[in-house]
Amino acid sequence: MNDYLKAQHSSQKMRMSTVVMSLIEEAQSIENEKGFIALMRGHVKTLIPHEMAVCGIGERGGQSSERYINIGFPINYLKAIITKDRAIESPVAKAWAEKPEAQIFNDLAPLKKQNAQWANAIEKYGIRNMLVNGLPDIAGGHSSYFCLAQCPVLLTENHRYLMELITPYLHKALLRAIKGVPVKHPPEQKLTPREYGVLQSMRKGNSNKEIAQALNISQNTVRNHVSKICEKLDVANRTEAVAKAKSVVR
Repeated sequence: MNDYLKAQHSSQKMRMSTVVMSLIEEAQSIENEKGFIALMRGHVKTLIPHEMAVCGIGERGGQSSERYINIGFPINYLKAIITKDRAIESPVAKAWAEKPEAQIFNDLAPLKKQNAQWANAIEKYGIRNMLVNGLPDIAGGHSSYFCLAQCPVLLTENHRYLMELITPYLHKALLRAIKGVPVKHPPEQKLTPREYGVLQSMRKGNSNKEIAQALNISQNTVRNHVSKICEKLDVANRTEAVAKAKSVVR
């Protein structure tokens, strides 16, 4: 019996290894949102069973979502937890921002006391668990964020390990996919005077906090300006926006 169980375990490990290698190969070829969603619904779901996922890019160390791809979360749930300034009102996102490593939340009940609006949304849509992780971009100013939810099994250390293992490949695939997401503003649209001022501060290397203090506005407002700037310049993040700043016409 022990030999049978060992053989089964060994066979399962080999299958998972094959899936991981296939995931890595597919992730390297992702160029758009459609391909990224297929990756998440395919190989990622095989490794870590889940019914919902949201993957996005935000300011590193903060709780913001400049762009994201939703794969199964109820739209009204996301509307309830993402503000007009694109801040994420979620204790799970906060926990990850404070400790940026793969984290398992098999029981969301203890977190409900931290945010009533999030708690109401969780209860309304019956969301039971979450697994989150992310990775900073090369410049370090932004970070990807991956949240898998509604896992039909108890999340284990093996799931955490797999999430850590595949996150770098998901990160690169997401950056390429998000560049292909249509933006609301045409690239040639001029920046407003306020957006131009924020961009100039970004070029000086100022953080969102420093920009907010200099312009006497909130950090959330700065994040919103940065997001609009990226949309108008047709770039994925603030690093690319700064690089493209020389071509901006006020």
